[in-house]
Amino acid sequence: MVTINLNPTLFHLGAFAFSWYGLAVAAGILAGVWLLLRETQRRGLPTEPVLDLVLWIAVGGLAGARLLYILDRWPFFVANPAQILAIHTGGLSIMGAILGGGLTGALLARRKGLPARRLFDAAAPWSCAWSGDWAFRLSSHWRYGWSAY
Repeated sequence: MVTINLNPTLFHLGAFAFSWYGLAVAAGILAGVWLLLRETQRRGLPTEPVLDLVLWIAVGGLAGARLLYILDRWPFFVANPAQILAIHTGGLSIMGAILGGGLTGALLARRKGLPARRLFDAAAPWSCAWSGDWAFRLSSHWRYGWSAY
């Protein structure tokens, strides 16, 4: 077995610490956006309104990821309510991200008059990119004992 002693913190910028975990999340989102835009264009859907939705879908996905994580560990968070916003210590759920992003995407697509089912078909590579990012983070957590979850 190969052991790599890698610090989970990538770098510091003032009081903010940027982690490898955060880099993996950002890379997953960027790859997913790129794939989504390519796929919407291939399917003949307008890319500009879809691009307008992407930021909100990512926010909805991250909020859903945190919310499901909190609900899954409800007794801990009832006893430690200050930890609810301590996302820097870890705690996201991939299923919550898919549910939160999907719900946000469906609601916003309907509001903009876009075909939600066709957008979900086009978004399949996006969720694959996110899942690949999740697999990287999970394997890193197991191998290196990073506190990613």
